[in-house]
Formats: sequence, structure tokens, C-alpha cells
Amino acid sequence: MNISRYQPKLILFYLSVLCFLFSCGESTERELPASTLQEKKLAVTVFENLTEDSTLANVGQMAAEWIAQGLMQIEDVTVLTPSTVRQLLADQDVDAVHYLATTSAVDYVFEGSYYLDQQELLLKVRLVNSRTGEVEYHLPDFRTPVVDPLHGIQEVTERIMGYWLNRTQIEQRITNPPKYEAYQIFLEGMTYYEVDDSLFRQAMEQVLALDASYFEPHLFLAYSYYYNNYNSYRSAVQARQILQRVEDRQLNLTPYQQAVYNAARAEINNDTDAAYLAFKELFKRYPDDPFVRYNAGTFALFSNHLNDAITILGGVDFEKLDFSLNVDKRNLLFLFDALHQKGDYQRILDLSYKYLSVHRDYFYELVAHINLGNEAAAAKVFNELDAQSDEQLRRPKSYYYNILGQEYLKLDQPNPAKLCLQKSMQFAPKRPGEINYERIFALFYLQAYDKGITELQALAATMTSSDRAIEQGIVLNFLAYFYAAKGNLAQAAVYQRERTQFRQQHFFYLTDAYISMQSDDYAAAVDQLKAAYRAGVVFEDISFGHHVDFLPLHGYPAFDDFVRPKE
Repeated sequence: MNISRYQPKLILFYLSVLCFLFSCGESTERELPASTLQEKKLAVTVFENLTEDSTLANVGQMAAEWIAQGLMQIEDVTVLTPSTVRQLLADQDVDAVHYLATTSAVDYVFEGSYYLDQQELLLKVRLVNSRTGEVEYHLPDFRTPVVDPLHGIQEVTERIMGYWLNRTQIEQRITNPPKYEAYQIFLEGMTYYEVDDSLFRQAMEQVLALDASYFEPHLFLAYSYYYNNYNSYRSAVQARQILQRVEDRQLNLTPYQQAVYNAARAEINNDTDAAYLAFKELFKRYPDDPFVRYNAGTFALFSNHLNDAITILGGVDFEKLDFSLNVDKRNLLFLFDALHQKGDYQRILDLSYKYLSVHRDYFYELVAHINLGNEAAAAKVFNELDAQSDEQLRRPKSYYYNILGQEYLKLDQPNPAKLCLQKSMQFAPKRPGEINYERIFALFYLQAYDKGITELQALAATMTSSDRAIEQGIVLNFLAYFYAAKGNLAQAAVYQRERTQFRQQHFFYLTDAYISMQSDDYAAAVDQLKAAYRAGVVFEDISFGHHVDFLPLHGYPAFDDFVRPKE
């Protein structure tokens, strides 16, 4: 065969290949200088699914989450947490890069897409200057099996971390993504969080059965039990046992996860001060993270750092919150709690009218109107509250009326207090054989002590089985409380002694403080209140300095010093 006739074509072909390879090298292979991103704020957006297969949609979210998690382990990098990006871009039909630049001062965004190529996914990643919108760097393409995309996601993450760290550093810091099936169930399960406890817990346990090394299901499952108020002690024990698995299994946590774990452990162990300090440190580094901000603000409130609470909770962009969601609404309501303690009732009303016109919270509106003396406005809101069912409210009407009755008592207005407490009893659900807290407190503040004692003694007689031991202790505690209010301190002491055979609950300290106060032993009362705080009773609008029971302690130096907001 005479190849000389083909040589010009072959030369042109080889030249074209070389030019192609050279051009590819220009766009994909040059190294990204990490110095370009020093002192810049980064974000990672969910990768775009271009496979036309909706079952692969979660790959994009998983890729964004683990790349961001890798960046968060580099000291010189400031990056938005994945939850921050999700919240900022939720239901936003906008240019994500430009939106992150304008709302969160993000300088660069890692964005990506993925395609289906037979049995593999082809991942494409690029770095975009969010100020100009220009793509400044293309990473090389990554291939990964469709059935298990983790390998490719891990490879992308390590490649990006490698611009700052050497191989040894990466190996020391990198954490493996969870199994893809576990991740999919986790995302689906999170849709039930604070919506359906049973379905949520079932999903999280299924996730952990598939991948016991996955941290986030441990965290949210523990929270799910801890904030189940039906049986606080048993729920707290379950929550602690779940978090203990993290240590027992020696999970490899990122610094962010470790900090969140430390804060959650402090919270669930009722160490309010430690939880506040942990979340405050997290907030310094991740001020945009909604989970971190919410917890930093609430624990500032709970630990009596009132100004911090108002600054943190009030610093959120309320326009971006979805008040149909419990966690977003609570961010505003805890701010109201702090403003209530501060006495800034007009701001409560202004924020209520602006942001809660649809998802109303009648309670804080009424607290504000009552304290401002707006009787006509309060009467109108009371009528609206009466028309609501318990299912439409954050808490039952019986609870609201009970606390509002106490609010009137604090203001020395016995007549409207009596009406509220009577309504609390009217709306309190009938639960024979169970502790009806609203009814008990209503009887107490209506000074119907003998009736309350009779009902409590009858209830105690039904609680003879060992599995109701916690409830027996609670009923005995209430009996001590009622007898102390009657002035029969000797009988109150009898029930205090009987109560000691059952597990101590943190609110028992409040009863003991009340009994000491009734005995004119103010020093002992303050000591008991401090013990209550150490045991997990937090500073809220119905505790310590704002509790109607302890009004006589105001002016006593040790008490005033204890309840004074911390700097």
C-alpha cells in the first residue's frame, strides 16, 4: 500500500487532534490557584440534572452537599453551608449565582451538571465568578456509575480540596458520603420532620439501618425525641441514647458536624450555658446558616443573654422565611419572647402585622396589647382566638388562656385574669386518668386549692403501676405546690418527702423554690431557682423573673442578680 498519498491528510488530522487536545488543556487542565479564592466567600449550588431521569435528581443535591462539606474543612475558606444555600434558593426562580452574590455577598460559586452516558454519569463542574457571571475555571469531567454515584462525588470533592490541601491532609479530613439509598431515604424522611413524628422516626431508623455512620439522622432523630413534650424524661433519655451512638460508633465527623454535635449534646443534657457558647461560636463562622442562627439566638435567650438573642434572632431576613414552617415561625416567636422580656411590645405588634398576617400567632399579639393597655384591640383578638380550633394553633387554646391569665395577674388585673383562667378550664381537653396541666394550673391561679387537691389525690390513686412512676412523682409535686399555696407547709413537706422516691424532674426545683419563698426563706428559694436552671429550666417569658409565682422575690438582691440579663 502506498501511503504517501495519505500523508497530507494524516498530517492535517494529527495537527487537528493536537490543537483539540491543546484547547482542552487550556480550559480543563490548568490548575486553579487557591490564592484566587483567599478571603472570598464561596457557595456550591445543587448540580443540574440533565439526564432526563427524575430518579437521579438527588445526585445533584448530594454532590453540592459533600463538596461544600469538604470546603468547610479548609481553614482559609469561607463557604455557605448547604442548608444556607438550600434556604436561600428554595422556590426562587432566579439566576442562582447572581442571587447568592446579591443576598449573601458570595464571590465565587461552584456549580455543576450531570449527564447520562450509558451506565455512567458524567459530572461537569465549573467555578463561576458571581460578580461577573463568567466561568473562570472548568474542572476535568468525572465519570461515576449510575447505580452508585458516590465515587464520582468523592473524587470531585477531593479534587477541589486538593487546591488547598495535600493528599495526606485530605485523607485526614475527608468524610465519606452516606450510601446513596440511605441519602435518598433521609431526604424523603426530612419532609416529615415536625410534621409526623412516627413517619419521620421510621425513616431515620431505616436510614441508620442502611448506613450507621451517617451523622445527620442521629442528630435530627435525637431532636425529634427530645422535643416530644408528652413525656419529657423518657424522651430526653431516648434522645441521649441516640446521640451516644455517635460516640460509641466513633463516627468520623467534620469540624462543623463535631461542633453541632457538641452543641446538641449540651442542649439535650440540659447544659444551657454550654449550648449557648457552642452555638455562638458556630454562629461566628456560619452566620448565614439558618439552623445555626436559630439555635444561637434561642440559646442566647434561654441562657439570659437577652441582647444577644434580640440581635441574632432579629438579624434574620424575615422576607425569606416561610412562616408556614414551624422552625421559621419559631425564629420570630422567640424574638417576640425576648422582646417581651425587654418590654418592647410595639415592635412585637409591628412584626406581627407585617409578617404574621396570614400565619397568625394570637398569643404574642395579646401579650403585647395587654401590656400596652390596648383593651379594645385585645378584645378583638380574643374573639378571633375563640373562633380557632386547637388544630389551627401552635398550642392549644387552653394553654394560651392559662398563660394569658398569669400575664394579667402579673399586671395586677384579677378580673380579666379570672376570665382567662376560666376559659382555660373550659377549653382544656378531658383526659380521664391523665395529668391535665392546664386545668391544674387554672385551679391553682383561681385559688381553688381544695378542689385541686381533691382532683390530684384522686388522680394519684389511679397511678399505682410502676410504668407510671414519673407521673406519680409529678402529681405528688403538684400536691406539695397546692398545700404550700394554702399555707399548710407541713403537709407540703410531707408530699415533698414522698416525691423523693420518684425521679427528680427539673420543675420540681421550681416548686421547692416556691415553698421556700412561702416560708420566707428567700435565700433557699434563689438557690433552688439556680438549681432549676442547672437542671434545664431556661429563661423564657414564663420562668424566673417573669414568673407570676416569684413576684415577691423582686427586690431581693440575690434574686435580682440572678434574673438580670447577662452581658
